[in-house]
Amino acid sequence: MKNEIIKLIQNWKEEVSKDLRIDGVLLFGSAIYMEGRMFKPSKSDLDLIVLIPENVHDAIERRNWIAKLKTYKEKLEKDALFLLKKEDTNEQIVSIVPLTRTELDYNIHKGETRNFFEINEFLDIDTGTIFKGSEQYTFKICESEFIIQVLKSVQKARNSYLTNSAMVDYQELEWEGEDIIPKTLAREAAKIASFFEENCNPGDELNTSFGCDFIKQSLKLNRSVEEYLDLYTWIDDRNGGRSNSKVKNTLSQKSHLLLFELLYNLTIQAMQLPMKKHETLDIKLTNEWQLFLEDTEMLSKAHSSKQSVLLSDIYVSPLLKEFDDSKDELEDISFSELTEALSENRKILIAGEGQSGKTTLCKRLFSELFNQGLVPIYLSDGKNKYLGSIDSKIEKSFNEQYGESDIKLSEIEPHKLVLILDDFHFAKHKEKIIGQLIKFEKQIIMVDDIFGFNFKNETLMDQYKQFKINEFSPSQRNELIKNWVLLSDNNWTTDNEIYQEIDNKTELVDSALGKIIGKGIMPSYPFFILSFISNYDTVSNPLDQNITSQGYFYQTLVYIYLRKESVKNDDFDTYFNFLTELAFFYFKKEKTIINKIEFEKYLEEYKSNFNLTIGIEEVIRNLRNTNILHLDGLGNYSFSYPYLYYFFAAKYFADNANEQSKNIDKILGNLHIDEFAYIAIFISHHDKNTTVLDEVVLNAMTLFEKYSPATLSADELSFFDERIDEVVQAVLPQATESAENHRNEELKRKDEIEKSHSTSKKNEIESELEDDELAIELRRSIKTVEVMGKIIKNRAGSLKKDQLESIFKEGMNVHLRVLTSFIELIKNKESQSFVEEFIARRLEQIIDATETEEEKKKLLANEDKLKKIARNIFWNVNFSIIYSFNSKIIHSLGSNKLINVVENVCDLENTPATFIIKHGILMWYNKSLQIDEIYDKIESDGFSRTAKRIMEHKIVNHCQTHSMGFREHQKIEQRSRIPKRVLLKRK
Repeated sequence: MKNEIIKLIQNWKEEVSKDLRIDGVLLFGSAIYMEGRMFKPSKSDLDLIVLIPENVHDAIERRNWIAKLKTYKEKLEKDALFLLKKEDTNEQIVSIVPLTRTELDYNIHKGETRNFFEINEFLDIDTGTIFKGSEQYTFKICESEFIIQVLKSVQKARNSYLTNSAMVDYQELEWEGEDIIPKTLAREAAKIASFFEENCNPGDELNTSFGCDFIKQSLKLNRSVEEYLDLYTWIDDRNGGRSNSKVKNTLSQKSHLLLFELLYNLTIQAMQLPMKKHETLDIKLTNEWQLFLEDTEMLSKAHSSKQSVLLSDIYVSPLLKEFDDSKDELEDISFSELTEALSENRKILIAGEGQSGKTTLCKRLFSELFNQGLVPIYLSDGKNKYLGSIDSKIEKSFNEQYGESDIKLSEIEPHKLVLILDDFHFAKHKEKIIGQLIKFEKQIIMVDDIFGFNFKNETLMDQYKQFKINEFSPSQRNELIKNWVLLSDNNWTTDNEIYQEIDNKTELVDSALGKIIGKGIMPSYPFFILSFISNYDTVSNPLDQNITSQGYFYQTLVYIYLRKESVKNDDFDTYFNFLTELAFFYFKKEKTIINKIEFEKYLEEYKSNFNLTIGIEEVIRNLRNTNILHLDGLGNYSFSYPYLYYFFAAKYFADNANEQSKNIDKILGNLHIDEFAYIAIFISHHDKNTTVLDEVVLNAMTLFEKYSPATLSADELSFFDERIDEVVQAVLPQATESAENHRNEELKRKDEIEKSHSTSKKNEIESELEDDELAIELRRSIKTVEVMGKIIKNRAGSLKKDQLESIFKEGMNVHLRVLTSFIELIKNKESQSFVEEFIARRLEQIIDATETEEEKKKLLANEDKLKKIARNIFWNVNFSIIYSFNSKIIHSLGSNKLINVVENVCDLENTPATFIIKHGILMWYNKSLQIDEIYDKIESDGFSRTAKRIMEHKIVNHCQTHSMGFREHQKIEQRSRIPKRVLLKRK
């Protein structure tokens, strides 16, 4: 394969050279490493360095050269697609980094490795020879860290501009935002501006406004060139200038690249200037400190395919909630915006719960600030409560982190220092220390609660901008899980195999976090997410055989907490018993929070009933220190996280099942209440006895029992089939559409839903519905099936096959009976007319309230048209509900571990509804779209047109979210005859 790749690139270079001069093409990476033995055609990419001709000095000329190169890169992508026989036409295969001879001479590459060209091997496409960079080139030393950083950013911009696949231009460099110019560009421009400005103030070299002004001034000096004048005018308009031209929000790819090439020219000019004093700082990190910055602590040995997991392998930045001076919530900000906030606000206070990733964030901030040319100093002294001289601690930390540099702390300019204090909430004399730190211009302080500071001198805290670490959203969880999955050395041959791994782990994580049933039972922080994945991957047989693997995960977390507080193994039983009895005490009280008086009464009762091997004060202290037990500012005790309460309450019921039969019956009969649903699931983790499970199944059989399960047959839905033309038709995506883009869109939608759930007033909604019997019964049905699904997924390997089939069938039938009740409701002609009329009247009210008089007359003149719109809305909503119920069954009860069970049950039932459920599960959990089998079935007698439309929508959804080659698309299009057109963007 290596020779074929080389020949492919040689032919490409020869063709390009007829139209465009190239000074050299170098191939590197897995294609040539170890004679190409590490290269895997299905997974590996081709990495190229393309040298820009030395005589191309002008920024516009160089931009045009890169733009022309892009047209040839598209052809190279297509040729590589066929050579490597890759299936995904949307995936980039070739990565090209164009660079000048100057960048090569100074050993500057866009990656993190500072000696990239020196240590790597390259193949010269012209000669076919492989050489090591250190043997071929003589490198120069660049004295300025800022120069290096800017040239790396220019390279990244060129590489982004050239990002495209055989079929798709990803437009990565196209930019749209609220800022005057892109912040990355402005930040890099500020660094170069500091070389030219005589009166540059400390900190200006990192100030985006300073950089924006520099770019604008540079364009102004070159405004005799039309393209520069257009860019100057564009920036001037966005900056509140008086130009008459219309402002456009979007900065095109070509214009964005031109601004970077202009910055490149300015950087080359800056290299000719004498280095300023503050730019000659030669400082480097100790090896030990670099290891610390990459250390993932408990997760470092947690991956089955990687000897040591580094932070850079998996890190995903959290979003942070910003607070104003009144401590009211503002918008969320990103990691990059946080570092910008430091340059603007100088002092930052960041709060985060236990395990929210405060220390990890400190590490990444340290690395980012160091790469920006600043000198961060990290200090963590929570265990000693920051007692002693804070200046001595800072000096000691500096020496540990920069000890290999021949420079003292006192020699560093104050504006370059950034103090990072971790675990500052443990400090005993917070106000005193804050007062002593006032001399440090830039500070980042990590605490557990931004509202926990009560200083006499209130102005001390006014100087700090305040933030709080958010939990991970669905899209961030997806990115983290993807990073973890891609560390594996599995020999995946298709993208869909990777998607299957990601989707399975996502469901496991969402299940563990409690996102499937309600808002969640544990916070969505990286530590919990990755701990769960690693535990699930490595622990197939828990040490405690009476607990499920997922239950073992929760138990392991408690062990980890206690071990961190140096609790002895012999004392674990004491702690577990105490927490189990305490959880039951909360359950009896029907509370999740109890005051100090109640808590002390519980302690007296506990001491009278149980023999304590250690003092009760030590137990409480350790439970609070480990964040298992929480004492709030009002003197109330609670479990820190809901999962701890559910886990130990369920353990009590599992251990005392006979005595607690009434309470267990109460729990299982009211699964519409989140607390009871969670406890029921945890009981199944603790007790492998099927008594509880049998009771859940019996309860399920009584739900909507007067209805038969829906079949979605032609007879059942004949009335709906008459209206199916009103329903939106499924449309196949183009073969060029990216599955990744569709998945990202879906993740954004989930982000919004989860965000709205976190702010919704759920208790108010529930209290409004508690008298609505139908709503309660519907909620109970949904939650009961979720519980059944959770149990059979967790116990897929320990329950007998006939039990699994019985539970799956009963769970499926609950939803199908609910669906029948809905079908009966909309089948009634009077009901149809009433709802359609209601929608029409509501449309009239909306038009009357929102439109002008002229528009009202036009829209309300045709009553028949209004009724037609109302009818269309009615039947589309009905279709969506039927479709959603099918999807609910698929995801509540489906699993890749239950495929045989699903097929047996659904084939035996043999209805259109069960056929759709079976293939929905096969598509999502097995990544198997059996198009011939599907159409052989749905084109047969008895399959309603409505059911066929549902199946087609599921096929389209699968095609949108999974990788498909040309052949697959062609086969689906020919067999299904689903129309194919370019999908409109969502409004």
